[in-house]
Amino acid sequence: MHEDPNSVVIQAQTGSGKTLTYLLPLLARLEDRASVQAMIVVPTRELGLQVAKVAKRLAARKFMIMSLLQGSQLKRQRAWAWAETPQVVIGTPTEILDMVQYGGIPRISTIKYVVVDEVDACLVHKSGAALTSKDKTISSDLHVLLSKFLSPTFAEEEDDTAYLENTKTKRQRKFKERQTVFASATIPQHRHFLKQCRSNQWTLEEPVFICTSLGEALPPTLSHGYMLCQSKEKKLASLRMLVKKLKSPTNKVIIFCDSFRPMEEMGMALAHDVEGIYFQSRTDNPEEQYLQPMTSVLRFEDSLSQRAEATDSFSDPSQFRVMLTTDLAARGLDIAGITHVVHFDLPPDADTYLHRSGRAGRLGKRGKVLSILTEDQEFVLFRLGNALNLDLNLVGSRKKSQKQQKS
Repeated sequence: MHEDPNSVVIQAQTGSGKTLTYLLPLLARLEDRASVQAMIVVPTRELGLQVAKVAKRLAARKFMIMSLLQGSQLKRQRAWAWAETPQVVIGTPTEILDMVQYGGIPRISTIKYVVVDEVDACLVHKSGAALTSKDKTISSDLHVLLSKFLSPTFAEEEDDTAYLENTKTKRQRKFKERQTVFASATIPQHRHFLKQCRSNQWTLEEPVFICTSLGEALPPTLSHGYMLCQSKEKKLASLRMLVKKLKSPTNKVIIFCDSFRPMEEMGMALAHDVEGIYFQSRTDNPEEQYLQPMTSVLRFEDSLSQRAEATDSFSDPSQFRVMLTTDLAARGLDIAGITHVVHFDLPPDADTYLHRSGRAGRLGKRGKVLSILTEDQEFVLFRLGNALNLDLNLVGSRKKSQKQQKS
């Protein structure tokens, strides 16, 4: 961040440290006064909790940080914000918008810094359709936040006014310049996005575009392979074989599935294979007390407590862990020690492949990405690989002989 207010779009690889890139300078420039000075917008509760945790560690209790995430009790948060105003607010677009437009956050005109993490995921319709096409009209809570309440020109009714130079009768509101940072590993049609920022009044000027590792979408520490199955019905058997092979205290495996999959049943089957249990099925049965909760499920439809428990169970660094999840975990989630990413169901596009795969290979560590597919899906994977300039290797096929599989 520069001394003069400006706007920046940062595109950097997954796991390259974007969170620290915007948090460190933001916290360094906060003033020790009771006013909201910075707002960080994130697409999911899980990412928001993660960012808030890092921010609180860095702030070391010098500044107050408030989270406004899915499931927040906004009435209680509103009372807190007025009684003891935080310097930094971190939240998801809908929850922040609800607080702001109903006066839950005092004097948002004092905000100097606005950060939108995973901006392309935040800018979606409520139906979930991504807004990447030039002919689509943006209609999202984030757009309302950026174009109205968090606009650099926004002024509240009680703000000071200034006389125009050429008249003493007409008055206009002062511009409240704010530094705006948009960050993501993927900025589709970035030239168009830069123009959108200004035309939609998210920023006063067209932002500066900063792209690290140009032409290298994913970390080079990741290897990419795939397994071929004879039929869709054989995919689960291949997954179970793979997980048994990967069982090791040093491995942590995240498996991406479509939301319609019976992930609880899959998790129970995988837990049985590795002599563990599915964490939500844990009981007081004495015979199960020695078993470790090896598998868990994370998806948007589950309760907030279930999602938190699933993430905590998977984060245990001392044991082999497996988590089945939807694309809820594809964005920004940084869980230490993930060694393998498995696409049980192929992602719909290259950007989703990138974000899913980026859960491993973070900060220079090695990782492996494996896709389980049938022969008729092979061309889809190669299309994704071509878009991301990946080397894809066949690492196993149920049609091949045992000797070929070992080689």
